[in-house]
Amino acid sequence: MNNLEFWNSVEKTDPQKTKKAKKGQLSLTAINATSQIKAATEKWGQYGDTWGLDSINYSFMDIEDNKIAIVKAVFYYPNTQGHECSFPINSSLKMSYVPNGKDYLKIDDDFCKKLETDVTTKALSKLGFNADVFMGLYDDNRYVMALQEEFHPKPKPKPFEGKLKPEAVKQAVERIKNGEDTLIEKMKAKYDLTVEEVQILVSENKWNT
Repeated sequence: MNNLEFWNSVEKTDPQKTKKAKKGQLSLTAINATSQIKAATEKWGQYGDTWGLDSINYSFMDIEDNKIAIVKAVFYYPNTQGHECSFPINSSLKMSYVPNGKDYLKIDDDFCKKLETDVTTKALSKLGFNADVFMGLYDDNRYVMALQEEFHPKPKPKPFEGKLKPEAVKQAVERIKNGEDTLIEKMKAKYDLTVEEVQILVSENKWNT
């Protein structure tokens, strides 16, 4: 049994499902939470049916001028054999604080939603979802570019459908060899042709009027 089979199937993250975020002085890669839920739904079914959060409990703690909200929950899901598994998960967030020592309290009225999203993301990450982000691979631009090509490959060039006089093509081939920018050079790029392929087309008289 390959213990990493499930992990490997969910670890890659579509770059278009991420965005850059700031946390203090840190620059982070944030994952679209809805895309995570969709990925888990594809694996297990509807949220709240065979997988999700249970026994959600909120508590609060005062640290100086900050009120910290804490959530503890149980994440449940079906394993590869279809048996229900679960594990505890928790997170915390500033629910209210005094900004920069000012004389008023700033309250985050979305703290419940943010905490639920965060514990869900953390739970899914323990199973391998979007692991490449959490493992720091998104810090490598080459890795991200390769993923962009994998998830969103460029369309293949269209086959050549035009008609040119063979003599004009022969002259164009010579200009291409000499590094001149010609109409044929642009068509080479558009249709992904090499000079050798142009010559073959000429020899087979496939470009004609």
